[in-house]
Amino acid sequence: SLTSITFERSENDGGLYVDITGTRSANGQPFSLTIPLS
Repeated sequence: SLTSITFERSENDGGLYVDITGTRSANGQPFSLTIPLS
């Protein structure tokens, strides 16, 4: 399941990113994704 979705702007290049964190339902391992939107 997803626990957090956060939008933030990079201080380096000013690009917009979305951070997605959560836990895998299969084994309960946490995961984190950072996806550039720009």
